[in-house]
Amino acid sequence: MKMPSLSTTLKGNATFSVLCAAVLALFAGPIAIIVGVFAWLEWHGTRALATNQL
Repeated sequence: MKMPSLSTTLKGNATFSVLCAAVLALFAGPIAIIVGVFAWLEWHGTRALATNQL
């Protein structure tokens, strides 16, 4: 099997890459926000519990 050259592969996959990046961004954005909120709540919650128990 002959491998296609890099330039033609990049040209052919440019749209696909952009679509993949867009989908990843759409999913990663909310997930990152949710994870960040949970991490923030977890950190503040455990810190508050620790200070309350002391």
